[in-house]
Formats: sequence, C-alpha cells, structure tokens
Amino acid sequence: MPIVSKLMSDSRYRLYLEYSSTQNVTANTSTITYNCYVRLVSGKGRWNYDDGKTGSVKSGSETWGSVTNQPFDLDSKTTEPVVSGTKIVTHNADGALSVLLTAACSLTNVLGTISGTVSTTYELPTIPRATTPTLSDESVDMGQSVTISTPRASDSFTHKLKYAFEGASGTIAENVATSHVWTPPLSLASRIPSKASSACVITCETYNGANLIGTKTVQLTLNVPASVVPTVAHVISEGVADVASKVGAYVQSKSRLKVETTAQGVYGSSISTIMTNVENANYSGNDVTTGIIMGSGNVLVKTTATDSRGRSAVVQTTVPILPYAPPKINSASLQRCAPDGTLDPLGTHLKFALKASVSSLIVGTEKNSLRRKLSTKKSTDYSYTEKVNSLESGLTYDSYQVISGYEAEYVFDALMYVEDIFGIALAVGKVPTGKITMHWGDDFIAVGGFREHEGSGFEAKKPAFFDDGLYVKRRKVAYSTDFDMSGNCNDIEDEWRLARGTTALNFPEDSQYFYIHTVIHSSTARKKQVAYKYLSEEIYTRGSYDGTWRPWVKLSEDGHAHTGIASTSVAGDILTFANNAPIGFTPIAINPNTTNIPPGGYNYSSGFISKRASNTAHIYLFNYATGTIAVNTFFGSAWHGWRYDMASYGADSGYEKTSQGTIIQAGKLSYPASTSEVNLVFPLAFPNACIAVVVTPNHGSTTPTWASISATVSALTKSGCKVQMRSTDNNQPSSVGRTVNYIAFGY
Repeated sequence: MPIVSKLMSDSRYRLYLEYSSTQNVTANTSTITYNCYVRLVSGKGRWNYDDGKTGSVKSGSETWGSVTNQPFDLDSKTTEPVVSGTKIVTHNADGALSVLLTAACSLTNVLGTISGTVSTTYELPTIPRATTPTLSDESVDMGQSVTISTPRASDSFTHKLKYAFEGASGTIAENVATSHVWTPPLSLASRIPSKASSACVITCETYNGANLIGTKTVQLTLNVPASVVPTVAHVISEGVADVASKVGAYVQSKSRLKVETTAQGVYGSSISTIMTNVENANYSGNDVTTGIIMGSGNVLVKTTATDSRGRSAVVQTTVPILPYAPPKINSASLQRCAPDGTLDPLGTHLKFALKASVSSLIVGTEKNSLRRKLSTKKSTDYSYTEKVNSLESGLTYDSYQVISGYEAEYVFDALMYVEDIFGIALAVGKVPTGKITMHWGDDFIAVGGFREHEGSGFEAKKPAFFDDGLYVKRRKVAYSTDFDMSGNCNDIEDEWRLARGTTALNFPEDSQYFYIHTVIHSSTARKKQVAYKYLSEEIYTRGSYDGTWRPWVKLSEDGHAHTGIASTSVAGDILTFANNAPIGFTPIAINPNTTNIPPGGYNYSSGFISKRASNTAHIYLFNYATGTIAVNTFFGSAWHGWRYDMASYGADSGYEKTSQGTIIQAGKLSYPASTSEVNLVFPLAFPNACIAVVVTPNHGSTTPTWASISATVSALTKSGCKVQMRSTDNNQPSSVGRTVNYIAFGY
C-alpha cells in the first residue's frame, strides 16, 4: 500500500496518509481505501485532550472523510488515527484516472496547537477497456479463412468487427466474444485490378452492453490467389487463301497460320498483352498471321494472355502440317531419235526423257498433281513454243516422250518443267545439231557437224589442234613460253604468252611469272594487254592507242574480295539521269531530291539502270517498306511509264520467268545482330548463271536509323551468295537485327 508523510509543525510528530485501490472492470470504477494518522517519531509526547483533534482527507475540493473536535492521546501512545475510509471513483473512458489526495490534521490542548498537511497524486492502474485484436496470419489469400482473436477485458464485453479494403468496407461480425473466423470474399479482388495484393484494415469495436467502450485496428494483407488468371482461347485457320482452296489443310513452306485470340480479365483486371508463339517466333496482338510455316508434322501454337495484375494464362494447340517439298527433277534429257524412240544422231525427233516427283498432299483424297511441260525454240529464235503439256495420273514420272519437228541442221534450246499445284522445277537443255563429219555449201564449211551460224565462213564443231600455231589475218594466235628471261613486253605479237620479267622490259613486276594476254586490232594496230600473276590473284592491264604503251594498272589485289558495285545517288529527274547513264548496269540510290519516281516516293530507296543502248533502257526501283518492284522502260525515244511487275516480294520468297527467258528471284532474308555475314540461298538455283543481285536493308521508318547502314554481296553463284550488312560509319557489322530484301537476275 502506498504511503506518504510529512512532519507537522511540531517536528516530533509526522502526518501519514496511506492509500490503495481495487478495480471494477465492468463498471470502469476503482474503490480507493485511505487511512490518515499521526505518529510520534522522536522524543516524548505530551499531547492529549478530550476534544482537540480535527482532520480530513480530500480529493481536490471534495472531502472524502473528516473529524472535528475529537479526543486524541499522544501521551500514552505513539500513533493517533485521524480519518480513514473508502471512496468509489469512475475512470475516464480509456480506463485511466489520477486523483489528487490531500490529508490535513490539527491537534489542540492547553499548551497550544500543532498542525500538518500532506498531499500526493495517485495514478490509478488503468482499467482495460477496448480490445486489441490479433490475427492467426498476417497475410492470406482471398477465399481462405483467418482467425481474428478479441481478448476482451471483461466477460460482459462484446465486439463488432469491420473491414476496409481499397475503398470497399463492411461488417465482418457482431457480438463477437473472444474470436471470429473470417473468410475474405474473392470478390474483393475486383478492388485491385492492377495489383496482386493490398492491405485490409480490420477494426474491432468493444462494447459493454450497448455502450461503445473503444476501437482498435489491425492490418491484414489480402492476396489475389494464384489461381485467379485471365481466360484465353484462340481459333486457328489457314492464312493463305491459295492453300485453303487447293488443299484444305496446312502445308509445309506454304501455309501461314491465322490465329484469332479472345482473352478476358478476371475480377476487374484488364488484358495488357497477348503473345502467340509459333516455331520460336513471337507475334503480338489479338489477331495475327504467322510467317510461312517451315516445319511439318505437329506444330505447336502457344498463346499467352497477361492481365493488368501480371497474371498469365496459356492456351496451346497442336496443328498438323502436311510435309511438302517443291517439285523435283531427278534427271531430264533430250536426245535426237527416230520416230520409235531409237536414238539416232541425225534424227529429226526428240526423245524427251524425264524422271521427276512431287509431294503427296492427301486430305481425304490426293490434292497434289504432277504436270510436265516442254518448250523449245531454235537457238536463233527469240521465243519458245510449248511442245508438251501433260497432266500425269500419279505423283512420280519416269518415262519418255517422242516429239517430232527438229531438223538435224539446227540447234534447239529447251526448257523442261515439272509443276505441281504450288510450284515449278525447271531444267534447261540444248539439243545440238545432228552428228555428221562435214557440212558444206557454196560459201561455208563446217567440220564435225552441221553449221550453226548463217552466212559464209568456217565452223569447227570439235577442238582444233594446230601444231605450228594458228594465224588469223597473218597474225599469230598462240600460247608460247619462249619469251622468258629477256625481251620486251611491248614486242609481244602472240595472243597468249607465259613469261617472267627478271631481265625483260615493261613487265608489271620484276622476277614474277605472268600470263600475258595480248589483243591487237587488225586494222588500227591498237593493243590491249592483261597480265595475270602466275602465283597469286593479282591482275594488271594496259593499252597502246597511238603507238605508245600506257603504264600498267593493277585491277585487283591478292586476297581482296569485291563486295559490290557502289551506288550512284540520283539528284533531280531520274529519267534524265537514266538517259545520260552509261551503257551497262548502274546501281542507283534515291534521295529526297529525286523526281519522277513512282507513287510511294522516297520508300523506293534503291535500284539500278540496265541500259542496252542509247535508245533502250530499263529502270528498276525497289520499295524497302513493301518490297514492290517498279519498272520503267525507254524504247522508241520515250519512257513508257511505271509498272509493277512483282509486288511485295518481301512478304515471301519466289521467282518468275519472263517470256525472254530471264529468271527473276526475290525474297526476304533475316540478318541477326552483330553478324559478319549470312548466306542467301535462292528459292531456285539458276540453271546457267546469276547475273546480278541487289540487296536492300529494311532498316525502319526514320532516316537516322537506316542512313548509315549498307548491304553488299559477295561469293555469287547460281544458287546463292553471301550478304554483308555494315555501318558506313565504322565498317562494323550492324548492331541491330534487321531484314534484307533481295532481287536476283539470271537465266
């Protein structure tokens, strides 16, 4: 029990006040017990009287207990009680309370009066009021239960539980005693469409009957369950109308997949991305069409929809792809024969033998077919005549056909085709004249076969051997090695000579072997020499036009790879530029100042001029954005306007053959970042030769992005070439992956 004291006016005596309390939690009150007395603390007491004691105990101005003019005795004893008792006090609403206690006493007898006062502030123990709730888990998924404990201070207390979550609120339970199990509804997920979790504040109101005692809160993290994901579905169809109409199924290297996706968020979320993956390529958007499907068998189409919470759902479909390969010619031959097919070197019939096959495309029934064709012409003619066009009953062919009408004295060119419903395979052949020893007339003679050239003259159909040299118009055409360690290159009269210039004069380099090729004009004696270095790839040339030889000029360095012909920028009218261009092949680059170009303007970024003569020319321009090829022809003293012979070649690889026999191939090539070079394989190997390839980088839509990149080609063959794409600033490979559109010309 606490106690306070203080000496009275007579210091032999001390005034004491003792106090304590007990609580009534339900009533929010305390009962304070107090006791005030006087004690002799030193010396001998002489104070007593019948009615001289007066005293009180107060709290503030309120008197809790008092005595007046009561007898006292501090002579025969050492302690004199003054006043004692109990007092019920009501605590504040929060259960806290402090009171100021003051005790006073005066003792009077014949000797006089002594008095004293003592005070203290009594901080009463706080009475528990509002319950502080606790949780069994600090974080739960919506739809899972959590226990809310409410350890009340009094059995008569009850609780009301509420929640507040992202703008939503409600009552969890009422009249809760010590705990409640709550399952946060999954519908609360709609309050956080862009988050996977958030804080929920739970409020506990404590009541004593109908009276609100107090309020406490606790925070609970609510999570959207991992099972709450968006919904996604897709529908797959053929993206190439030609494949759908001809086959009715997906075909390798021909089909594109059209993927239409339907996706929906859940509990308020929205769809942020839809990504479809086919053959390791990603396509973004609801409705996409893939690139050409290159695989066969089962191809997986995987579509992923991601919502605003970052949650994803996946739908996968396996699509069956029919295997397909282009038509194949295993062997093709044309031989002169008799009408019954017996080989005859002087026969006027042709035995057209062919072994070929096409792919099977069965969808219920066979959808593919094999058609063989043969077109021929005399070698001196310009156009071909179709001689065979036969649709075969099967998918393979290994037989021959005899065709009439091929005179023995003529050479015939032939184009042999095998077609299926999608593509074509081509073989080029030549039928020689019939085989005879000699053919002669009044003004011509041919040795080893029929003559092939009109007009007078001599033709040798087989290799000719001249042991003592060949002279043309008294000038020797020979290969000679007798010009070695001495002499003068200026004096060479042979067409070919292998020589070394150790002590000789006017050689490209001293002490090196060269093949010297000398060409002399018969009437003017003007000369041209080309020197090929014997042990390396270096080439020199020079000429003599007025009796004086010019210095040797080196045309190539050993080990040097030619990467392409530089383009010429066209400023002003492109038609005027083409009129003034030199005869031959001129690559060109278009700039914003170029006029008279096709609709689409600067998108036609590059091309070339092919000029046969001053009155015959073609301009080819390539649109880097669409792949369209625009062509303008100059013939008969006028340009005949732009036409578009091959549209959007960048969308797919392909080829076509003109009526003159020229084959044009075009397509698109992927070029990975930081790659020195990539191999370009043509859709079809040119039967004879590839004349030229033009490549156009597809760099983007802004000038700074593409202006500093160039694309060149090297190692050109009938079946392909190498493509190098480099920065013109530092000659380094492009640091960004791009695509390259190309067009190739050949026959």
